[in-house]
Amino acid sequence: MSSSRQSRREILLGFAAPSAAAPALSRSRKFDRTVDVIVVGSGGSGCSAAVMARSNGADTLVLEKAGTFGGTTSKSAGQCWIPNNKRFRELNLPDPKPDFLRYVARYSSPAWYTADHPTLGLPAEQYALMERFYDEVNVIFEGLERVGALNMGFFAFLPEDDKGAYDYAERLSENIRPSGRTYAPIDAQGDVSGGTEMIRQFHAWLSENDVPVLCRHSAVGLISSDSGEVIGLEVETPQGRQRFAARRGVVFASGGYLQDLAKRKAFQVDPIFGGCAVPTATGDFITIAGDAGAKLGNMGGAWRAQVVLEHALASGSVGTDFFYPFITSSFMVNKFGRRTGNERVNYHDRTKAMYTWDATAAEYPDLIQAHIYDNAGAVECAGIYPYPGVGDAKADYVVSAATLEELGAAIAERLSSLRHSTGGSMAALDFADQLRRTFDEFNEMARSGTDASFHRGETDAEKAYQRFLIDPFVAMSHPDKSQAEPSINPTMRPLSEDGPYHAILIAPGALDTNGGPVINPDAQVMDVDDLPIGGLFGAGNCIASPAGDAYWGAGVTLGLGLTFGAIAGRNAATSAVRDLV
Repeated sequence: MSSSRQSRREILLGFAAPSAAAPALSRSRKFDRTVDVIVVGSGGSGCSAAVMARSNGADTLVLEKAGTFGGTTSKSAGQCWIPNNKRFRELNLPDPKPDFLRYVARYSSPAWYTADHPTLGLPAEQYALMERFYDEVNVIFEGLERVGALNMGFFAFLPEDDKGAYDYAERLSENIRPSGRTYAPIDAQGDVSGGTEMIRQFHAWLSENDVPVLCRHSAVGLISSDSGEVIGLEVETPQGRQRFAARRGVVFASGGYLQDLAKRKAFQVDPIFGGCAVPTATGDFITIAGDAGAKLGNMGGAWRAQVVLEHALASGSVGTDFFYPFITSSFMVNKFGRRTGNERVNYHDRTKAMYTWDATAAEYPDLIQAHIYDNAGAVECAGIYPYPGVGDAKADYVVSAATLEELGAAIAERLSSLRHSTGGSMAALDFADQLRRTFDEFNEMARSGTDASFHRGETDAEKAYQRFLIDPFVAMSHPDKSQAEPSINPTMRPLSEDGPYHAILIAPGALDTNGGPVINPDAQVMDVDDLPIGGLFGAGNCIASPAGDAYWGAGVTLGLGLTFGAIAGRNAATSAVRDLV
C-alpha cells in the first residue's frame, strides 16, 4: 500500500489507520488455513451468507470478533420485513413491485422522489438494490426454510389479528399494502420468537453442516492477488496474527460502526448518544475495505432509536432502546417544556425529529427530551422498559417529585448536572412554567380525544400498537384499571391532577449505523471507479443500506441483511476459484 493511498484514506475517514506493523492489504502467499468462502460476522446477515455458501457446495468458515456467536441479531426481535410474502400470495393480497418501489423510494428519499422518473428520482444504483431486494427476498427466505436453516412465520401482535405489524410509514399514499410484511422466527413449540431463536436455528444448521465458527477472530486486513482480487484475510486470533485464504470469496457482514465513537463523530452529522449494537460493532469493514479502494455510501445513515440518556452515557451499548412510550398518561417535552411531536410515531422517525435545528439560537432545542408521566401510568406499566418494576429499588435515571412544579425544577437540575455530556443542553429558565402549560393543554386534548397539535392516535398503526401491544400488558399488570381515567382517544389519557409525577430523560440513539462500502445488486463491493472488487462481498449493517436513512417497516434491518447476505454467500460460492500461489 503506497503512502499516497494511506494519506488519502486517513483524510477521508478522519481517524488513524491500522498500525504499520499490520498492513491492512497484503500480497504474501503464505496461509495458515484455506477454505472456499470466509464469512466475517455471525449475526443474521453473516449466518445467511454462510448457509447459502455451504448450500452451494463451498467449504465455508465463519469468523466472529466477539467471544460469543450471534452479533446484534441475538439481542434483537429477530423480525424480517418481507414484501410480497407467501401469506399475501396465499390470500391473494397483491403487493406488486411497482407499488412497493414507489413506497420505499418515497420514504427513503422524500426530497428527490419523482413518481414519473425512471428510477423514481433515486440514484440508479440505489434503485437497483431496491429492485433486487424485492426480486430475491422470497426466494431467499423460502430457500432458507427449505434447507432447514430458518423457520419463519407471519408476525401478529395477537393470534386474532389478521393484519400483522404495520409499516413505519403506513400513512403514505404510496404504500398500498401497509401491514402484514413482518415475519418472525418460530421456535420448536410453534410459537413466535425473537433474535435469540433465529441465531439458535442458524447455529444448529451450521454445526450440522460442518461450517466452523471461530469466535475471538477479528479480521484486520485483506490479502489480495497481483491483479487486485481479494484472496484472503489477515486475522487476529487468540494464537496471534494468522492468514486465512479464500479460494472463491470473502463476505463481510460485520455490523455497523455505532460503538466506535471516533467514527460516529466523523460520519454522523447529528449526535448519537449510544444504542443497541453489540460492543464489537466498530465499523472495521470501513477501514479494511477502504484500503482496497472501496467506495463508501450512506455514511451518515442509521437505524435510529431513542435511548434513555443516562443508560447511554453509562454504556454506549445499551440493552434496548426506548421502543415506545407505553404509558398513555404521558407526553414528552423539549428544553422549553413544550411538546414537539406525536409521541406514538415509530422510534426511527421520532428520533430523527429530535434533530430540529434552531438557526437563530444555533442549537438543537429538541435533542434531549423529558418523558413525563403520572404515578398511575408508572403502576400500570411497571416492568416494561424503561419503567421500574413495582417494588424495585429506586431507578436513578427516573426523576420524581410530589408536584409538577417540583418535577420541573428537578428535571432542570438533572439536565444541568449532565450538561458536560450533552453539549451543554440545559432547561430554559421558564421550563417549569411551560411544563405546567403543556400539562394543562395535553390533559384538555386527552379529555376531548383529539390531539390538535400532533394528531396522536389517529393512524391505524398507532391504534394497532395500542390494542395489541399496550392494552394486554396493562390489563394483565393492572386488571382493575381503578387508577385509569377513561379517554375517548385510547392512546392519550389525561395525567392525574395530583402527584407524584415522574420523568425520564431521552436522547437520540440507534440500533446500529447502516453506512459503509457500496455494493451492487450481486452484493459485490464496488471501488471508487464503480467497478466490483473481485472476491469481496458485503451485507447487513456494514455496507451502504439500500434503505438510506429510512426504516421501511418492522424487520427491514434483517430483511435486507439476510437477503443480501444470502446473495453474497451464493455468489461467492459460485465464483471461479482464484490462484493462491
